Order: sequence, then structure tokens, then C-alpha cells
Amino acid sequence: MKKLKVLLSVLLSAMLVLSLLVPVMADEPDFKITITNSSLNETYNAYKILDIESYVTNDEGTITTAVYYVDATSPWLSVLQSATAYVSVDTQGFRKYVTWVNANNDDDTVQAFAKYLLSNKPSTVTADATGTGNGSSLVLDVADAGWYLVDTSLGTLCNLNTTNPNVSIEEKNTLPTVDKDVKEGNVWGDANDGAIGDTVEFKTTIDAYKGAQNYVLHDTMDSSLTLDQNSIKVQVNGNDIAKNYYTVKPNVECTDDDAEDDAVCTFEIEFKQDYLDTITEHIEIVVLYNAVINENAVIDTDIINKTFLQYGDDSKTTESTTTTKTHDFNLQKTDGTNQISGAEFILKKDGNKVNLVALLDDNVITGYRVATPEEIAKAGYKSPNIAVGLINIKGLDSGSYTLHEEVTPAGYNTLASDPSFTINEQGQVIYNSEIAANDRVIVVNTAGTLLPSTGGTGTKVLFTVGGIMMVVAFVLITSKRRMAAEK
Repeated sequence: MKKLKVLLSVLLSAMLVLSLLVPVMADEPDFKITITNSSLNETYNAYKILDIESYVTNDEGTITTAVYYVDATSPWLSVLQSATAYVSVDTQGFRKYVTWVNANNDDDTVQAFAKYLLSNKPSTVTADATGTGNGSSLVLDVADAGWYLVDTSLGTLCNLNTTNPNVSIEEKNTLPTVDKDVKEGNVWGDANDGAIGDTVEFKTTIDAYKGAQNYVLHDTMDSSLTLDQNSIKVQVNGNDIAKNYYTVKPNVECTDDDAEDDAVCTFEIEFKQDYLDTITEHIEIVVLYNAVINENAVIDTDIINKTFLQYGDDSKTTESTTTTKTHDFNLQKTDGTNQISGAEFILKKDGNKVNLVALLDDNVITGYRVATPEEIAKAGYKSPNIAVGLINIKGLDSGSYTLHEEVTPAGYNTLASDPSFTINEQGQVIYNSEIAANDRVIVVNTAGTLLPSTGGTGTKVLFTVGGIMMVVAFVLITSKRRMAAEK
């Protein structure tokens, strides 16, 4: 019986202990950081910097006073000790108490402190909680109360404590965007056209915001375009920014996940973080540069120039694209019915001669294209006449053209006037007020007519008859004189 009483006593004691533990476990708060308006697919990390020993709240539950500390074994201790512009760290005891000493408590100062912590983050530190933005509210579960730093792939978000135990913060960073334009005449847009050798002007606008991190602009041109690297300018409000704020890297491996493994960007512009840190409000960073349409241009096919911005940890903007085209036409010489050869033309645009090169296959001319500036500059260059038959001329801009016949086929009349035609921006040839079939300009030469010439048979007969009549007249006159003398 005595042993039974002892056993019951032990069981009752155990049950009492368990009954005391249950409410403690139930009352243990779940610490959460809720990020409202989180950016889709962006990464959010929460780092616990400080523990909290005690705090005082007002009637609304807002913390008004708190006591923070860092353990002597914390990897953040040395970082905090070096941040003397912001905090003071107690040197006594295992718990090192931390106080805010900076005279300013504004958002810019707090952000500067946060960036200092992140840039000096110990290599052994990992995030206490991580989540991916879903476009609405994102909840990060953390183990306990403390002073947390939350950063994102967009930039530092904010600092906060979680001792309420749940804290809600709003995403303060704005996603950057990129827009590319190409100039047609004096107007910027998403498409233009031009001739081989023409310089094409491009503009990329980056919408940048406070908190910008790791901006790298990637630009890829079609092989039909040749970049003028010396033309690259980076401007804000129409003024060039210092060149030490960015680095231009030509022909680098493209980091676009959607690109082929061996894809190469024509150039990249990497912005220095020191410059990005100076952005305190929305600004437009404008990148201007030129490229030349080269001899590889494919006729009436979109010549692509595309760009995107990589930012944050490994995020990127939607790609922005422009298109450029160059055109052609076919020239045919006929007598009105059949094709004839032997004619030669020069081509003019707005009254100016278009310089060409002949395209050869086994030394046989198969067509002509507009010459590049480098070809024109070569010693001995002379633009050939267009010899027809039927031939193709390519690499042309839209606009008005005329054809001047330099050589007329033997036996045919020289043209009374120069034929004219137009190529529109869609590459259609307008000739004789109609859209020409197969982009073909047909020039008609009429054959000459053989007129009677002097010195023919009829003239000889007249001379013979006239001679005979003169002889007869001479004989008659002589006979009359003799008869008169005899009388």
C-alpha cells in the first residue's frame, strides 16, 4: 500500500508538471514578418542581427523603448563594433548591449546602416528566413524575437523588430523597367528602315528607382548591324554621367537564361554600385548609341536589336526590341514585248547618285547592292553602271528614286526622260502610280525607224535624165546657129 501511495504521488507530480507546460507551449508566440505587396518572383531574406531583452509598448502596442544585445559568439559582433557611425556596442560581459548613437533616425540613415551590414555580412551567415515574392503578401516565419534586417533582390527593404510578435512591412522598392527605341527621321519609335551603310541611332531608357542594386544592361544586335562603340553615351536629364560610374563590355557571353548557351551580347553596361546608391528617387537613365547597317543585311527582313536589364540578385526586366529593314527592287529593260540587253543605268535618290558594288558569281554579275562607306573609301573605287536585262538592286532605304540611262542599246531610241519610282517603308515599289508586281521596274525602249537617205537610185535617174536633156538642148542650139549662118 505504501509503495502504491508513493507511485501515485509521483504520477500526480508528473501530471502537474505537464499541466503547467501545456499553457506555456500554447502561449509561445509564432514570430512572423509579413511583407505586403511583395514583388513577384523576387527573393526576400531576413537576417537576425540583434536579440531583444525587454521592451515597452504604448497603448497601441507600438514598441517605444527596447533593450538590444548581441552575444559575444555572434558572427555579427565584429561588424556591429565597426559600425561606429550608427551604433555603440558595450564591451563588458557575454551580452554586448547595442544602442543607436546616430543623430538621425530617418529612413535614409537606416537604409545606409542596413547596406553597411549587408556589404560586410560575414561569410558564415545565412538567412534566418527566406521567401519568394508572390505579388501580394509574403510571410517569413522566424524563430524568435529580435531586430531583423530584411533585404530583397531589388534592394534593402527595411530594418524591424518582431517582438509584437508579428510585424507587417510594405515593399518599398520599385521594379526597374527598360524601353528601347530607334530613330526614324526625327522621331523615336520601335521600327525604322535604311540603306546599307546608313547609321542607325538607338536609345535605351532605364526607369531606375531608389534601392537600385546590381544593374547590368545587356544589348544584342543582329549580325546585319555593326556597333559604333565610341558612340555609346549614358545620360540623365540630357547630361552625360561620369564614365567611372559604369563599365562598357563588348562581345561578352549573354547571361539571358532564354538565350542559347553560346549566345553573345553585342555589349553590356555594368553600373557601379556607388552610383546606384546615389539614386534617391525615380530617374531615367538614357543610353544612346549608333550602329551601321552592314553588307550582311537581309532584304525586307526584320533586323533585330534587343535589350534587357539584369538587377538585384539575379532578376531581369522584360526584353525590349526594335526592328530595322532595308529594301530592294528589280530592274528590267524591254522593247515593249521582249526583254533586251545592252542598256546601262545609274540610280539616283533625291537627285544624288547611289553608289553600288556588283555582286559576282564566277565573275558573272548576279545583282548589285549599295556600297558600304569602307568600300567607297578604297582607292580606285568606282560605282558601276547597272547593266540590264533583268537585275536586282538591294540594300536601299525607302524614298524616291530615278533611273538615268547612261548607255542606250544599239538600234533603240534614248529615253526622253528619266523613269522614277518610290519604295515605301513596307518595301513595296510604287511605279507608274501602282504597286509594281515582284517589285519590278520595267523600262521600255522603242526601236529606231530607217528613213530614206540622199544618194539613192532615184537621185541617179534624175541626174541621168537631166544630163541627156542638157545634151539635146546643146545640139539644138548649135544646129540653129549653123542654119542661121548659112542664110
